[in-house]
Amino acid sequence: VATAFATVPKASADDRLVVFNAARSLTAYGKAAESAVKTLLQRLRRAAVECREQEALTIVWALNAIADDAPTVIRDFFSDGDEEFEEYALQLLEQVTSEATQTT
Repeated sequence: VATAFATVPKASADDRLVVFNAARSLTAYGKAAESAVKTLLQRLRRAAVECREQEALTIVWALNAIADDAPTVIRDFFSDGDEEFEEYALQLLEQVTSEATQTT
């Protein structure tokens, strides 16, 4: 399941709709899709660089659903000096988790 996201052909993977829908679909599998975390993080970086907030938000939402500890996964991934991206991703995560608690 998780490898489906990582193996989307390059031409299609650049399509925002494909990335958006793949990230959304992974949430249905929860922790079983954890092998897609690295690919999601790479896509998150790209979405942040290209100022695609809705895509970044969807990816963070998926990360929150499938990663054991989303904040740690995000911090570790961006620990190579991408402090701005790390802060941005953590803000999106906070937004996602606050929206989730408001709907429950």
